[in-house]
Amino acid sequence: FRTYLQSRTVDVNGEKHPVFDKIILTDETGEGVVEATRTGDDVSAESTTGVTYADSEWFSATKSLDSSAVHVGPVRTRDGEKSAYVATPVYHDGQFAGTIALRFDYGLLDALVSDVTVGETGRLSIVNSEGTVLTTAHETVATAQESIAGQEYILAGERGLTTHSV
Repeated sequence: FRTYLQSRTVDVNGEKHPVFDKIILTDETGEGVVEATRTGDDVSAESTTGVTYADSEWFSATKSLDSSAVHVGPVRTRDGEKSAYVATPVYHDGQFAGTIALRFDYGLLDALVSDVTVGETGRLSIVNSEGTVLTTAHETVATAQESIAGQEYILAGERGLTTHSV
């Protein structure tokens, strides 16, 4: 886990940033096995025996997935930082054996879209299927949400890239 957390980076404006800051391995009941956490350049790992993740959104959504599937959880703000868990089931001999969950630094998407312009004055926003603005090049998410409010064609659950004038 240590090497994985240290080696998964993305380049934003010429600087490398870690993509994930936590990895959690659970057993089939949702009880923790081990957790590795990245803080700056340091990674620490510890046993999580006795800690349960059975009620977590990502465990509940992941435990019934096929072995090749990945669950991306909702974006949450924790200590002013946006993150989302990306989880996949672990199978052993065809039987569900647990999950691996990684906490993704969703703020990286803000950094990546901040320099993107569409046409002369357009800005990029990432919106989920419910119409919630997840990341934006607007000054604030509230400003972006306000500018797309009532734009059903943007909020219709479509996937892909499209351009609209507001």
